[in-house]
Amino acid sequence: MGHRFILSIKMLSGQEIIFLPLACVLFFCSSFLPCTTAFAASDADDIRITLGADESLRQVSERLLGDGDAWQVILRCNGIEHPDAASLGTSLLIPVGLYNRLHQHLQRATSLLSQANREGAALLAEKEIAAAVCLREQASYLKQEGHLQEAVEQAIQAEARALAALNKAKNAQTHSVEAWLTAKSGTVQNRPPGASRWQKTELEQRLQERERVRTLADSRCRITFSDQSELSLDEHALVVIGSMEKNIIRSSYSNSVSMFEGDILVHLASLSQQKRFKVNLPNITTDIRSLNFLASLDKKNVARIANYDGEIDVGAGGGQVTVKKNQGTKIVPGYQPTIPKALLPPPEVLSPEPDQRLYVSEIVFAWEPVASARYYQIEISRKSTFSDQLFSKKISTQRFQWEAASVGVYYFRIKTIDQDGCLGPYSEPLNFYVDPDKQPPFLVLHSPGRDISTADKEIEVRGEVEQEALLQINGQEVRPDHTGHFQYTVPLSDEKMVISVVATDLAGNVSTIERTVSRQPEDKLLQLDSPKKIISRTEEVAISGRLLPGTRLRINKTPVRASGVFTHLLHLSEGEHTLDVEATGPNGQKDTLRLQVVVDLHPPEIKVNDIAQTTADGQVTLSGTVSEEGTIITLNGRVLSGRLSDRRFKEVVSLAEGPNELWLDAQDVAGNRSSWKETVLRDSQPPKILRKDISPPQTKGGEVVRLTVRIDDAGVGTARSGSFLVEVNGTLLKGILKRSGENGTDFTGSVFVLSGVTGRVKVREIRVQDMLGNTAEYYAEGLEPVEGMRE
Repeated sequence: MGHRFILSIKMLSGQEIIFLPLACVLFFCSSFLPCTTAFAASDADDIRITLGADESLRQVSERLLGDGDAWQVILRCNGIEHPDAASLGTSLLIPVGLYNRLHQHLQRATSLLSQANREGAALLAEKEIAAAVCLREQASYLKQEGHLQEAVEQAIQAEARALAALNKAKNAQTHSVEAWLTAKSGTVQNRPPGASRWQKTELEQRLQERERVRTLADSRCRITFSDQSELSLDEHALVVIGSMEKNIIRSSYSNSVSMFEGDILVHLASLSQQKRFKVNLPNITTDIRSLNFLASLDKKNVARIANYDGEIDVGAGGGQVTVKKNQGTKIVPGYQPTIPKALLPPPEVLSPEPDQRLYVSEIVFAWEPVASARYYQIEISRKSTFSDQLFSKKISTQRFQWEAASVGVYYFRIKTIDQDGCLGPYSEPLNFYVDPDKQPPFLVLHSPGRDISTADKEIEVRGEVEQEALLQINGQEVRPDHTGHFQYTVPLSDEKMVISVVATDLAGNVSTIERTVSRQPEDKLLQLDSPKKIISRTEEVAISGRLLPGTRLRINKTPVRASGVFTHLLHLSEGEHTLDVEATGPNGQKDTLRLQVVVDLHPPEIKVNDIAQTTADGQVTLSGTVSEEGTIITLNGRVLSGRLSDRRFKEVVSLAEGPNELWLDAQDVAGNRSSWKETVLRDSQPPKILRKDISPPQTKGGEVVRLTVRIDDAGVGTARSGSFLVEVNGTLLKGILKRSGENGTDFTGSVFVLSGVTGRVKVREIRVQDMLGNTAEYYAEGLEPVEGMRE
């Protein structure tokens, strides 16, 4: 008889992925099969019948064996090869008891195989599961051939092998994993199990089970576990890392840590049966249903638990309390936990203001007091996540001063500590920008000139000043217009008077210009309002002053028609000129003054070296030259500080996120002006991955799988390509993402899945960059980056 037998093994995914013909099964199982014995026809549970006309063989099988299709088994047990040989009146022996025992053993074997597959036996107990499947299928084959006794023996062995596979898979599911030191400041030390000395802990160092970690004075660190849960240690903290386990079949994690001293802030990645985290405190039990909480233990073993999310059951001294969100409890050794009470809210921050730009490095923090507060704790960082804290300190007052080390954005947050020492929640992170300004403000005085002589009783002071700077003229505050121009009249009381113009910027830097004005006697023949050196940006140069009655005036020996108060216009070519101004009185007496006049008709030329119009950096260097000496150069209204010589300049400019307009203004001594403008876009933020779609989500193998990714980038735009990694039943496939569409927001990529690789398609990793190299990265939850994807 030509029987064909097929063996299929169910792997972890639940799909049948191994197919063996009978010959292979018999060969594979040969090491597991014992010698068989012939069928015992005298089994006590056998029933003998005579086949009659009122009942078919199928009906007999259904009635006695519970399976109408088992009629072939009945024939073969009775040595009958063909149904036609079983005619009316044929005597048949029905092996009811043996058949039922075989059915029970096969059912139990199948159930155990199903359980073993769910526990990952196809991966963790491959040999045992294959043997169990082989024995079960061999038992089924022997059953069909009518060898029920041998089939029972094979089914019993299949049960044993399936149970062994189940137990082995359960024991092999859980693996020990590691943790990493992902942030630190100051001195952090660790002591591995069995070591007698502490050693310095480096950033990104791996930590193992039963390893001790401690922070010294003014030191802090963050430990990240494999499930992305985080443990932050404040100064003078000591913990021991407990069990760290990962179930590779269920992708579940279990972590624990024991506290011995200090404050630890716990932030869990998620709460579920897949992720469990336990904090062990001396003689205290906890059931954590919170993603964010703080536990502290002082030198007297007094514990405090402040909860910022969900609930935590705390038991000690025979009592138990439930600490809800924004509540805290205190546990003194030998006593029950105190009744949970509300944590104090964070204070209202007075300074710095959100997004404030500060031009000094000494930063003053101030906040409103909170009733019943014992302390306040302030933290300062360069990152909004506070992963690299620059400063953390408990303060009893509502004012604190701290010095920033460099230019840039800083973040800070404050929380309140109550009389029991429980720490309330942090305030929302606030940021400020520090741009220390040591340069005096821009200040130019157009009038009066140097060493002016006048017969007037007052003089007009005109000029330009840096916007937002405080301007004072001889101690009186003067308000410039919105462009920074100012005009103010100063009375002249003495024969020689000093006019002092002082500008003070927001950083407290001061610029001062002084002019000495001489008031001429009224009986002098000639009194000029013009300075002795005139620099003009036009060919028309005005000479003004006052003559006594009857006085004649000549300039460079050329008579000028003027009397009393006069203004005379001269037309001079570009260049330097000397003017001799002579006044002759009625009696022949003379007064002569010599003036120097420079006519400059051309604005200074600015040449700026090339700069990048887009950058991810926080600074850009602006350098170049101007064509004239003595030129005042301002950048966005502020005098440049980085002057290398009178004509060369170099300035490091801090950039804010987004477009930054850079405006250089150059003004020569004549007042001619030229400008240069450029916009630099700072884009330091990576693109955002908005959505990902995989098609098809399940693959049968031998087909193309396509990934579509939607990207959002508010900066310079995305690069043309990216990369991705998908996993199908343990097989990793790497592909290239290409930008599709003109808007640059959609990326597509595909990989070919080989035949025989079947199962659910999981997106493991996605990496997309913008044009400046800022990288958006996606990693599937609970999975670590794969080596080679960070090329």
